Amino acid sequence: MGFEVVPIDWSEVYTSIQTGVVDGDSGNVIYWDYEYFRDILDYYVHSRQSFAFSVLTMNLDAWNDMAAKDQQIVEEAAGWMIDKQFADARATDEYWIQTAQEYGMEYVLPTDEEMAQWVQRVRERVWPLVEKAYGEEIMAVIRANASNPHRE
Repeated sequence: MGFEVVPIDWSEVYTSIQTGVVDGDSGNVIYWDYEYFRDILDYYVHSRQSFAFSVLTMNLDAWNDMAAKDQQIVEEAAGWMIDKQFADARATDEYWIQTAQEYGMEYVLPTDEEMAQWVQRVRERVWPLVEKAYGEEIMAVIRANASNPHRE
């Protein structure tokens, strides 16, 4: 996307931004930037490069020790929660955008032209690397689902 990328351990991000080692972070939804970095970040660029989701995990031995009926209850509850979070995602994002703006963080929404340039750059430079790492089959799915470069 044209940014100089430096991978940083999560525990070092705050200090790196605070001391100026890096200018900011990327790939977060606005909630994380507001919640953890609002006192050191002045702006949030909504690059739409990341869709955050929650991962539900459970110890396999504990899972296997559960009765089938209880496993079904856990599966149904997890499915309900995932569906609810997905349905509520836009409203939740809009809430945190407004909250961050009220706090004083500048919210930057790139233009269609900027997004098109980023999309082109990522597809030309990053996708070939992803294809090498994950294979043609996975990249075919990514390409099929990424047909609209300006989808929010």
